[in-house]
Formats: sequence, structure tokens, C-alpha cells
Amino acid sequence: MPRVKTKKKESKKDQVIEELFKICKRKNNFVFHNDLVKDVCKKIGFGNPFDVTKLDNKTKLPDILVEHDYGVIHIGSGKHKFIKGIDKVFHDFEEIQKTIEWEYKKSLLNQYNSSGSNILSVTNNQRILHHFLFGQDTEFDDVDITKRPKTYFPHRTKTSFEYNFGKDAKLEMKNIQIEVDLTIEFQGTIGVFEAMLEKFRNKVFNEDVLKVLSKLPDGSLDMVYGDPDYNVGINYAGKNYTTKWNDYIDWYIQLTKECMRVIKPTGNLFMMNYPKQNAHLRVKYLDDAAYDVQDYVWVYNTNVGHSPRRFTTGHRSILHATKSKDNNFYKDNVAVPYQNPTDKRIQGRIADGHLGRMPYSWFYFDLVKNVSKDKTFHSCQIPLPLVEMLIKSCTQENDDCFILFGGSGSELVLCKSLKRNFISCELHPEYYQMILDRFDNNGKIKNEYRLDFIQQKKANGKGHHKKVLEQTANLFAQKEENDIC
Repeated sequence: MPRVKTKKKESKKDQVIEELFKICKRKNNFVFHNDLVKDVCKKIGFGNPFDVTKLDNKTKLPDILVEHDYGVIHIGSGKHKFIKGIDKVFHDFEEIQKTIEWEYKKSLLNQYNSSGSNILSVTNNQRILHHFLFGQDTEFDDVDITKRPKTYFPHRTKTSFEYNFGKDAKLEMKNIQIEVDLTIEFQGTIGVFEAMLEKFRNKVFNEDVLKVLSKLPDGSLDMVYGDPDYNVGINYAGKNYTTKWNDYIDWYIQLTKECMRVIKPTGNLFMMNYPKQNAHLRVKYLDDAAYDVQDYVWVYNTNVGHSPRRFTTGHRSILHATKSKDNNFYKDNVAVPYQNPTDKRIQGRIADGHLGRMPYSWFYFDLVKNVSKDKTFHSCQIPLPLVEMLIKSCTQENDDCFILFGGSGSELVLCKSLKRNFISCELHPEYYQMILDRFDNNGKIKNEYRLDFIQQKKANGKGHHKKVLEQTANLFAQKEENDIC
């Protein structure tokens, strides 16, 4: 009687993989992101999305992948891919031809945990890995392992603990994730080191931005966003940073060079300025230094800066630069809803999981009005929905963003709400203090940091602000008149 091949019992993890595979097959795109994994896990009811793609050997593959001859690989930046050909993904172990007798010598941290990183560390420090790769030597034969300097591979773990302070106070933490970037051991002393970026994450510095950038390691950030002074005479609470044109462009190029250095190969840089300033940046540096440069346009209405000799300036340039063809960009984070959802072609795209179309390369956002709830006494605020779109377009939660100029602090508060790590600088002491106060006040703007007429209105219940409005209008008129883009 012929044997009947029985299918293994399908787990919820198998169901998640099956659904992911069907979605990718339907789209004819076999690359998928962790976000899709989380969505499918939520739908199926599987509580550990990070375990879905951990398929260590062929026996763990669900039936649908076996039937279609597909495996799964991780390709970086939160992305995975179904690969045709299971044998390309998994390699059968060969029989061991030779064994080496090894006298194991216990070291301080060898028994620390059973994680893969610790096993690699033990193998490395016992020199098993060295001997396997390069052959046996006698370099350390007469030196006991406890007297050798050792390094341990980075690892992460989750743990719970409690600590009592005398009789009345207790610190208790449950299921806390701890990440260790480097552990060293020498002569019984253990040192634990965190990565350099931890010194900068979610902090704003009252320092020059170039000084802070210079301290960051190469290729460490997911995004950099800059809205520098445009060199057109803006007054920032009594300070003016306008300089000679050539000196300004030299500074702008130097700033952008540092920004390109610190973004990852998958990272993105956005620099906002007037078109003339950005044109000089492209021609004199960025077009040669970047893998790709796109020029977007932010369009807005304005009632200042009119002239009988030219059209009124109502836009700014946003340069988008990348270091490689593999830059992260997430259409679903910023998709614009379809305007004709009843169209059959559009209905098909919606059925395939598309959330909308990619935004065009021009964006309309109103200027931050003086009466806006987000408006502070900062002279040149950028509308938050615009910055939010840029951040969401190329980052995910826990990614690292450098907001070059802290300004009013609105972009930093936005990063916190979007669960993005931020780094920022603000040289102006009054703006810097405002940012710190906003952090202490759950992002809210204290009355003292608003425009004078808003303060008076809140204090008196009246709107005596005509003079202040005229002064503000004149300020922007001067700025627009000086703009020769």
C-alpha cells in the first residue's frame, strides 16, 4: 500500500508565513517589511512577529513554501525576501571528517548566558574559532585563559529585576530589554560599553551643529533634515547670522558634507532652502557627492514680499540626497488616498494592499500662521505636517534622525510622538531654553514663548495685536525682498 505524505500540523506561525507568501505572490514582489509581518501577526493572532522569519532549517518551513520551493532570507533594514530554491537558502551539513580534542578552560563570562552571541564569544575567546580558520598555534599555550584580554560579541537580552534601598524604597523593572554593544574582560575586571550614538540620542545640544556632527561616527544615522538660516537677513530674537554670499555657500557645503558622511548607505538627507542657495549646493558639491539628488518644491500662499518687478516668491526647494540605490523609502507611510477609488484598476490596487499613490514632488502646506497653536516667537517655523511627511517617508520607529536646527522644538516633539530617536542642536540660548521647557511640559508651548500679541490676548482677553502683526509682516517682506532666487 503506497505511503501517503501527511502534512504537519499548521501552527499560527505557519499561518502567518503562508499569508505573507500569498500577499507577495499576488503582488509579484517577494520582498516584505517587518511592518507587514506585524499586521499579519495581528490578524492571525500570533504574538511574536520577530520570530516569524526565524526558520533555521528545512524542517521548520511551512507546507506552502515547501510545495512552491521557497525559502526566506533577511536582507537588512527590517526587510525579508522569499527566495526561489530551498537549496539556495539551506545547506545540508556535511559529515565531520576531523575532530580536535579541546581542553575547555572556564572564564569569568563564559557562563553568562546561552545566547548565540555568547556562544560565538566563547568560541572566539577559547581560540577555537581561530584554530578552525587558521590552524593550531602555540601563541597562548602557556597563558591561562583567565589572564588573557577577551572581547564578547554584542548581544541583547530581556530581564526583570528588583533592588531594595533600605527598608522603604524599592526599584523594580520587569521585562526590560538590555543591549550591550561591547563587553571586555581582563584580569578579573569586566567592562561594559554602549555604542557612541547613545550619548547623542534624544538630546538637543546648545552647540554649533558642525561641532556635534563631527563627533558622530560615519554611516550612523537613518535620516538628516536641515532647514538652515537662508542668509537673507532674518532676525532671530535679536540675533542675525547673515554673512557674505560666498562664505555662506562654503559653510552650507561643509554642513552638507558632514551630513552625507553620517547617514547610512540606506539613509536619506533633506536640505530645505531657497532655490538659489540649493542650486549652488548642487552644482558645487552635492550632485558629485551623492548617489542621487532629487529637488522637491514646497508651495505656499503668502501675503508679503510682493513686488511690481517680479512674480511673488511662494515656494522653497527641498533637496533629497542618498548615498546608494538602496535608500530606505516607505510609500505606505506617506501614501496619498486615491481620488478615484471606484475605478476598476484602482480597486485592484487596493485589493492588493496598496494604501494610495506616492506623493508628487511638489507639496502644498500653509505657512505657520501667527495665530497657530504651534506658533512660537521663533522667526521662521516650518509647518509640522511637511516635516512629518519627510520623516515618515524614510524612517520607521526607533530609527535615528538628526534635526540639524532645533528652532522652536516642534520637530523634536514630533519625533518623540512618532517614536523616532532624534539628535539636534540649537545655538540660540533663548530657543534652546524654550526647547528644554517644552520637553518638561509634554511638548506644550508656554505662554512666555509665544508672540507678544498672543501673550497680551491671553492675559487681557483682548486682541490688541495690530502693531505686532505689522512688524511681523514687515519682517517677512524684508526677507522675501532680499531673496534673489
